Amino acid sequence: MNSFFAYDTFDQLFTVILLYILACIIKDDNRKLWLIFGIVAGVGLMTKISMGFTGIALLISLVLVKERSHFKSVWLWAGGLIAIVLFVPYILWQVFNGFPTYEYLSFYALHRTYHADLLEYILMQIFIILPLSLPLWGMGLWFIFADREGKQFRLFGWMFLFLNVFLFVIKAKVYMISALYVPLLAAGAVFFEKRFFKKAVKYAARTAYATIIAASGIVFALAYVPVLPPETLVRYYKILPFGSLVKTENTYIIEFPQFVADRFGWKELAHNVKKVYDTLSSEEQKSCVIYTKNYGEAGAIDAYRGELGLPPAYSGHLSYYLWKPAIEEPLAFISIGFPRRDLSSFFGTVELVLTHTADYSMPREKNLQIFIYRGIKYRISEIWEKTKHFD
Repeated sequence: MNSFFAYDTFDQLFTVILLYILACIIKDDNRKLWLIFGIVAGVGLMTKISMGFTGIALLISLVLVKERSHFKSVWLWAGGLIAIVLFVPYILWQVFNGFPTYEYLSFYALHRTYHADLLEYILMQIFIILPLSLPLWGMGLWFIFADREGKQFRLFGWMFLFLNVFLFVIKAKVYMISALYVPLLAAGAVFFEKRFFKKAVKYAARTAYATIIAASGIVFALAYVPVLPPETLVRYYKILPFGSLVKTENTYIIEFPQFVADRFGWKELAHNVKKVYDTLSSEEQKSCVIYTKNYGEAGAIDAYRGELGLPPAYSGHLSYYLWKPAIEEPLAFISIGFPRRDLSSFFGTVELVLTHTADYSMPREKNLQIFIYRGIKYRISEIWEKTKHFD
């Protein structure tokens, strides 16, 4: 997952940092660390609001352990206040913009996220964390709840259970729980060191298990990190069907799962749009709007437009909706991904110039029709408003 730049990467990072601070608070009873916890939580919430789910799990779990006494501490509430203050700009932006994130998440949870049943949900987690690590984090969970020494960190066990139940009920993506496995893996390592391995075989057993885990990690990493050539990776997925075992979206898979397939075809798309743009007259090029069906297509054009000499791309999809085209009555309107029927009523003429496709890309990014529309009948702001979609 962390081989590409996305908020999920930082979401997991901030959560692990919070868990480490929480471990320090429990171990040393250093309540002033709630201030640092609040700072990290606030920044993390600005990165991805799903971190709030971890916060909810923490508050519920605190009630069930001896650390509930921290509710009487001014430091916990001060840390919470810091997190809220840091999060206020996001809340205000949502209020002033009609809560677009709520609109997006409501649709996404119902239509885009894969709704796994309970057995699938459990098996996919085991697969994501590495099947061979199951004894390690499994015994870590047992150590936290059942061992006298491990009970000190029982808070993490309750957080893990509560968050798992919550994420399953709301049909969240399975990997969102990943960071909560870190304290379980640490607890499992402590258990095996102190309770399981005898001194005579401790070093050999520890080395052997660590080697096996590392080797299996490499096998799995090759499926997620862009190291293998695409042709080789296709064969690799046929041998080890990672894409069919871990499903996060309701997406039809051809060669690769979404998180791999969505890395292909963008440069080719930008170059194809350049070909269409070059068919315009110089006058039309000065008054041209490039409009895409989704933010991925718009982002690809914006990423390469500097070297290709293209105008900026616009879209009514998600954050791109916030950036309205500056030209209200363009002489030429290039659309990417829209069926002819969606936009033809807004213009006098329409011309299909090119159909874009690319190997290994997502099915929805194959066979994209690129049209040139002329003779605009409405102002761009009206078209922009009608094509808004937060899905």
